[in-house]
Amino acid sequence: MPEDLTVSDSDFSALMAGLGPFETAPGLAIAVSGGADSLALCLLADRWARRQGGTVTALTVNHGLRAEAVEEAVQVGRWLAGYGIPHRILTVTAPAPQGDIQHWARRNRYALLQDWCAAHGILHLLLAHHREDQAETLLLRLARGSGVSGLSAMAAVTHTAECRILRPLLPLPKARLVATLHSCGQDWICDPSNDSVAYARVRMRKLLPALSGEGLTPGRLAETARTLARSREGLDALSVRLLAETVSLFPSGVACITAPARWRDQPEEVSLRALSGLLACVGGQVYPPRAERLERALSCWGQDMTLGGCRIVAERGCLWIWREMRSVRPQVLRWGESVVWDRRFRVSWPQASRESAPAVSLILRPLGQGGVQAVRRAACAPGDAVGLPRRSLPTLPSLWSDRILVSVPHLGYSIGQEFQDRGSFALPEVRFAPVHPVSPAGLIRRAVP
Repeated sequence: MPEDLTVSDSDFSALMAGLGPFETAPGLAIAVSGGADSLALCLLADRWARRQGGTVTALTVNHGLRAEAVEEAVQVGRWLAGYGIPHRILTVTAPAPQGDIQHWARRNRYALLQDWCAAHGILHLLLAHHREDQAETLLLRLARGSGVSGLSAMAAVTHTAECRILRPLLPLPKARLVATLHSCGQDWICDPSNDSVAYARVRMRKLLPALSGEGLTPGRLAETARTLARSREGLDALSVRLLAETVSLFPSGVACITAPARWRDQPEEVSLRALSGLLACVGGQVYPPRAERLERALSCWGQDMTLGGCRIVAERGCLWIWREMRSVRPQVLRWGESVVWDRRFRVSWPQASRESAPAVSLILRPLGQGGVQAVRRAACAPGDAVGLPRRSLPTLPSLWSDRILVSVPHLGYSIGQEFQDRGSFALPEVRFAPVHPVSPAGLIRRAVP
């Protein structure tokens, strides 16, 4: 390999400088599969962190898809031990599906990596995506008919509830990472799935040489993605303003568009982005609705409809959005547990001053019409007191013990004292904490209950 291809420490410092700011003595987690890209990233990041007085931990995810994966993960640990880099193996325990293996693996991999960061107080998770990965992503999303957001491909910095995801190598070609490993005599692992044409990403990778002959080089494609990312940022800023000025979000997870007419006055792309983010937040779906469905919704703006796991309802001159109830699954909550329910609510049941948890549990589920009637029989004024449409009330989170309604936190309803007298413990806390923020900046008015 030519010597000048090697990524120097000063090169990497310049890449990291664009991803800051970082705390004093930063702690980094590096996703390391054992391939050339992630091993090069880990070695570069380790040297960078040491110069800042910080630390690095390498994380290898074993998906359980190949018999060799365990030994390969152990081998990664051996290599990194030689550099004094701590290494952890995270194992996917969920059974693999019959189809769409890559999506399943990616979702589980990201969940394990981010959860580990949150559990260990690590703010920054580094991934080794490089220039060719960015080009492949652009082509894949172009084939799927993606809009500006999709075509801007992977962001250098992504904020999640658990940590910041950083991709410092996006400007670099893979050849420079391979050269970096060669320069220090470090071997790497070749995953055979990275060359299998069963996967769309591999097929796109094999097209790159032919496309390069027509001028569509990985560098040109990556530059296109960066240009589109700037356009996305401008559109995001406009959609954030629209959301902040026209939407109230209730602690119960219900949203109210107080000035729906203003949405018709915006450029269509701005309204589409705002609606997509709002539905993702309130509906808790893994993916936002497709562009054509969002476009149809805007063409019928002001009419009742269902979209993205939500109901959109016109009432009192506003458009209200709440979770569609039919796809919400009940969940058991045990004393002392903390869970994320329906990808929208964080529910925690703090332990009292006891050494062991009692054998007690509650069921988290939508309130339902029967629950609404129970609240009314208890002489509460559901809906009116908290400013919510009555039709939205059956969707609110509630806690049940068998068939007894114990609590509806967002209606102020509780038989808490009676329930607590049986076990001497507090009721669970229910907080709206959606997996998807309503906008990239998370900026929106909070309605007061």
